Amino acid sequence: MSAKDKYHEAFKTALEKEGWTVMNDPLSLKSGTIPVYIDLEAERIIAAERGNEKIAIEIKSFGGPSFITDLYMAVGKYICYRVILEEKKYDRLLYLAMPNKVYQENEEEPVLKTFKREQIHLILFDEKAKIVKQWIKQKNTNP
Repeated sequence: MSAKDKYHEAFKTALEKEGWTVMNDPLSLKSGTIPVYIDLEAERIIAAERGNEKIAIEIKSFGGPSFITDLYMAVGKYICYRVILEEKKYDRLLYLAMPNKVYQENEEEPVLKTFKREQIHLILFDEKAKIVKQWIKQKNTNP
């Protein structure tokens, strides 16, 4: 199992403040014989007629020496995890959580179009205040 991200606990607190219950920390799955660990699995009860929302979240601090290398790793993990969740028919919407500050500092970078093109749902959070700042759910733009 990989080490928890630098902001794991801060993000977990932010998510709980939004009314989510963490079900697994981490969510442990297998892809064939390979164990896979997605940082968190959470759910929250919404209107009675809609039931529960269920999500899985990969948390990244983007604190390495290279933003682009951190982005490659985060996008790669996200895509692999999405495939595994789909193959296992594990009904969870996958999100990538990242510090709001990192997103804002890089939002003019053309490479961030990767999030939209690859339909990577984001949760932006303030690691100091331990609050969620924004949910970005990408729309399916594929024909």
